[in-house]
Amino acid sequence: MATYSNQEKADMHFMYGLANGNDLEAERLYRQRFPRRHVTDRKMFERLHRCMCETGSFVTGMHDTGRSRCVRTPQVGEDILHGVGDRPDISTREVSLALTL
Repeated sequence: MATYSNQEKADMHFMYGLANGNDLEAERLYRQRFPRRHVTDRKMFERLHRCMCETGSFVTGMHDTGRSRCVRTPQVGEDILHGVGDRPDISTREVSLALTL
C-alpha cells in the first residue's frame, strides 16, 4: 500500500472537493496539477474524504480495533503471582480468566 505525506493527502482531498466528489475527475485534476506525483488508486480520494468526515483526520487510528488492554497495576501483579503460587500448573489463560484480564 502506498504511503502519502499529509500535504499530498490534503491536495487529494482538495481535488476531490473541486471535482464535487467525482473520484475519476479528482484523479484527472490531481494528475494534471501534480504530474510528478503517483496515485495508486482513484478510490483513495473517496477514502480520504470519508476518513476526514468520520474522524476529522487523515490518520486512520488502530485504537478500538481489538481486545482492550488491561491496566497493569501492582495489585494485578500480586494477584497473578498469588494465583500462580497456589497452582504452579495453571495456564496463563486460566489466570487471565480467573482475574478477568
